[in-house]
Amino acid sequence: MLASGSACEVVVSERQLRPDLRVGALVDGVPLAPLYVETRVHHAVDVEKAEKVRTARLNMLEIDLSEVTDEQVVDEAAFEQVVLRGSGNRSWIHLDAPAYFSAR
Repeated sequence: MLASGSACEVVVSERQLRPDLRVGALVDGVPLAPLYVETRVHHAVDVEKAEKVRTARLNMLEIDLSEVTDEQVVDEAAFEQVVLRGSGNRSWIHLDAPAYFSAR
């Protein structure tokens, strides 16, 4: 579910990277910098990609879905809990301006 004025879109490539997802949002009519999301199923973001993200000053979050069971995948509420509400399965690859994000 997205907040009013937000968008979620799949991106083929961004600055020579191939993130799984690009999320854009508006706060009080002001666009936030895009948030790139990687989903970890078989392997984590490697060192080379993480360095490219830091160098480009992109905001990227990785969500680890490697422990999601088949039952959770087919149960919409359980899957939503793991992906959207769980916090133990997330890690920042890079957050360019933490104070800016925190204020927004």
